[in-house]
Amino acid sequence: MQSQRDSAFQVEEDGQTLAGQLVAQLMGVARLIGFVFVLSFVFNLFVDWFVGQRVSAKSELQGLDVPEMGALAYPDFVLKPEPAVTM
Repeated sequence: MQSQRDSAFQVEEDGQTLAGQLVAQLMGVARLIGFVFVLSFVFNLFVDWFVGQRVSAKSELQGLDVPEMGALAYPDFVLKPEPAVTM
């Protein structure tokens, strides 16, 4: 009876071992990850050059509700309520 280790290195009909097929698949996965990374990096560079990926500093300080949508998202929200005036 063969052990698991021996079967991984056994030559199949096509001339490859199971370990060789695994290495080939891992190399394919690494190439795909590299290709997708480079492609998305170049795409983001083009978007940044032609359109820009950030809002202006002024809009960022104002908050993005009014500059992006033209309305306040939470008009009733108050960070600190004003103290009640008592007489």
